[in-house]
Amino acid sequence: MSQDLVLPRPGASYKPQPPVAGPTEAAFVETFGALLPAAQFLQTPRGKAAYYEITPSSSKDDTTKIDKVLFIHGVQTPALGMLPLARDLEKSFPAAHMVLIDLWGHGLSDTPVVPHEASLFHQLIDDLLDHLSWPSAHLVGFSFGGATTVSYVASRPSRVKSFTLVAPAGLLQLSMFTPDEQACLQGDDEDAAKKCVLDILEGGDLVVPADWKQRVAKGSAG
Repeated sequence: MSQDLVLPRPGASYKPQPPVAGPTEAAFVETFGALLPAAQFLQTPRGKAAYYEITPSSSKDDTTKIDKVLFIHGVQTPALGMLPLARDLEKSFPAAHMVLIDLWGHGLSDTPVVPHEASLFHQLIDDLLDHLSWPSAHLVGFSFGGATTVSYVASRPSRVKSFTLVAPAGLLQLSMFTPDEQACLQGDDEDAAKKCVLDILEGGDLVVPADWKQRVAKGSAG
């Protein structure tokens, strides 16, 4: 029987434990199809992260100098969700080297059992850029990836050549929630907090569409 994993909240004490391993590439391909380039893996102190390269299809010098591009996806949309955009941009910038990453807890990447705060994802981006020997890159962030991109740029401007935000997620002020929602989010009842978050973000319980395979095949991210 599966069991829900509750990640430590920022600022909370927790007992160190190994990350939750991501699925195998074979299992992912069996479910979603072989749409992405072959996965490559980056080993970090927090766990193993997957990334995918779209290498330059032309050696012609591009006058716009769009050479190294990193795509950062949103919540519940791994690197696969950014692939249609990356393929379209590849047509306009055939000399660009493009990389898509599976953030922690998504796609083939592990899930570190630590607070999932901004610094965790910033370090992952740092580790990937270092692994690729990219001093800096153009960043494209979608939804949560957009918010992560903004905070990354603010903390590490020298590593970002430019950044583009696609439907970026914003920050919600506590005053925007009802008193009941605030009590749920700040309380110790994780089940109540989970239900509250789903009600706020999804309007109710998560529902997997019956045609999800067809949506994935068409490149739909939602």
